[in-house]
Amino acid sequence: MAIEIAKQILEKRQDFDYLLGRPLKISLEGNEIRVGGYNHDNGQGLAQRVISNCRNINDIGKDALKKIEIQVEKIQKQIQAEVAKKQKEKARQATVETTSSPSRSGLDYLRVPQSEFQPVRRLIEKTGYDISEETLEFIKSVENQAYPEEMKVMQDIECAEELEDIYNYYLSELTIARNRDWYIIYGEDEDSIEIVDIASLPTRDSIASQEIHNYITRVINQKAHNANKPVTLNAKEDTSYRMIQRMVSNGEYEILEDEINTWEDNDEIVMHNLVLKPIIQRNLDDRDEIE
Repeated sequence: MAIEIAKQILEKRQDFDYLLGRPLKISLEGNEIRVGGYNHDNGQGLAQRVISNCRNINDIGKDALKKIEIQVEKIQKQIQAEVAKKQKEKARQATVETTSSPSRSGLDYLRVPQSEFQPVRRLIEKTGYDISEETLEFIKSVENQAYPEEMKVMQDIECAEELEDIYNYYLSELTIARNRDWYIIYGEDEDSIEIVDIASLPTRDSIASQEIHNYITRVINQKAHNANKPVTLNAKEDTSYRMIQRMVSNGEYEILEDEINTWEDNDEIVMHNLVLKPIIQRNLDDRDEIE
């Protein structure tokens, strides 16, 4: 349908049972769209896919998010200014004390905690049709820096639906968790939870590795344990496989299967196809925190 024709139709009506012989069962009046009738006649989840491909759908909320980011940046600058002010005051006081006490030895200096100047770290988790274009661009950027050329699979994707072809999961089954310098992608179906991708920037903060570990054990491990599902992944031997080995040593997982293979035609990239049994540690200190 041409855009001009669609505009003419919408000027006259916005509630559609059938249009040009096709069942729509949808009303475009107001800010809420009920898609049950459309999906019943055309396919489950299809309305959400159509809406997610609208040009301006991913712009919703960007202005509000921008205002929040500006406010956070303003607060960070205020904190940095206050820390710098205290630093100068303490340095000046130390200089006065050193000058008035000639018998005192050693170097007086002020050690400012690095965390005072660190940008705010914020875990973001999105599932299915909530996966935004911004998240995809972030993942593509991290993948481009973290992986060798032959392992990059995300560089040409333009929308979240294309993840289905890459990872062989429906979009509604995929979840992406990320912070400023790492991401995890996992899929969950009736049989298992599969970690399909883990990556982090070479310049990641030291806390990033601990955040990845915590997310896997506190979210994925817990979810798999509650549903009595195994956790599977194809782990690169010199990166994610080492992390899994530490988790096994800590009693967080048991390895049920460990099949060694290589990445496609590159024999230098050794992979481990793993099947893991999640184990919840019920220590006295955290027993009440686990449902």
